[in-house]
Amino acid sequence: MKDRIKIIAVLMLISMLAFIACEGGDTGGAGDDTIAVTGITLNDAVDIRIGQTEQLTAIIEPADASNQEVRWMSSDEAVAEVSGTGLVTMKANGWTTIIVAGKDGGFIAQCTVSVLYNLRDAGPAGGLVFYDKGSYSNGWRYLEAAPSDQSTDISWGNEGSLDARSKCAGLALGGYSDWFLPSKDELNKMYVNLHLGTDENSDSYTRVGGFAGGTDYYWSSTKSSGIAWCLNFHRGEQDSDGGNPYNYRVRAIRAF
Repeated sequence: MKDRIKIIAVLMLISMLAFIACEGGDTGGAGDDTIAVTGITLNDAVDIRIGQTEQLTAIIEPADASNQEVRWMSSDEAVAEVSGTGLVTMKANGWTTIIVAGKDGGFIAQCTVSVLYNLRDAGPAGGLVFYDKGSYSNGWRYLEAAPSDQSTDISWGNEGSLDARSKCAGLALGGYSDWFLPSKDELNKMYVNLHLGTDENSDSYTRVGGFAGGTDYYWSSTKSSGIAWCLNFHRGEQDSDGGNPYNYRVRAIRAF
């Protein structure tokens, strides 16, 4: 995905340069009153909700430059489109690069545009968003939890057995098959931001996700010294079970 975006961005730059070369820059000659463009700037990054718009503004330097004409392009129009005036419309999950080029001087600026989700929003697969790392990297930014448990009574198991991990691997849910068993830290984020009733900034929430409380535990994928970790969603306690002889619940997650 990242290589594809880089290739598209390069092609966009070539297209922009062709636009500049073909149109020509009216920088004027000696003795006239033309003021040449010396630079162009744009927002570094913008987050937009799917279906919403954001107006980008290219700042031409100097402000009184004679030729203010620019051209806008998006590296992935399936994710976001940009109009001839810089109005960006978010269409799908993901991120794209918006590039603006000035006709005069060949100056180019770009802005990374990504879809915005808040904690507890419905994710692309119909789960609940419980983690946002702040920006897209390695192909993802958010984690969403499945809307219900994949098992209520299963062992962590050994390699190759039908166990907690296999309940998540290859799970077909919401049109996606990239679900996996959360790590102990991811499981704790799920507990804090969905089930506990408050997020990490102590803003009040109602519990969501339908997680079991009481004495029920949820398995994580984290294993240390042959012991798998789990978490009790009633008290928020993380624990490790020697030999993993117990049957607990499973809630799958996915990154996007």
